[in-house]
Amino acid sequence: MLTIPIPKMYAILLDDNELKLVQLNMNMEVKNIDTIPISSIDAIKISGAVVKKVVVTTKDTKVKLAVKTLAVGIQKAQKEMIEKLGSLVK
Repeated sequence: MLTIPIPKMYAILLDDNELKLVQLNMNMEVKNIDTIPISSIDAIKISGAVVKKVVVTTKDTKVKLAVKTLAVGIQKAQKEMIEKLGSLVK
């Protein structure tokens, strides 16, 4: 039997102090919450044209996200989030 892994879905909450990754299941229920303090982020790399690949690197972990900035209804919010993430670590 061939099993295909289901990608994890996250809601991203970003403020001046921390980045919260709220993992959701297929019913959009909260499964897990990971908090990354902004001060612990070593690097943020953003690449891609249509699907933005965001890699957040800390001393202990590396988080890889794929953001679809053409998603209907939330394009503006996602573009603002990408810009904010890009301005955090320079």
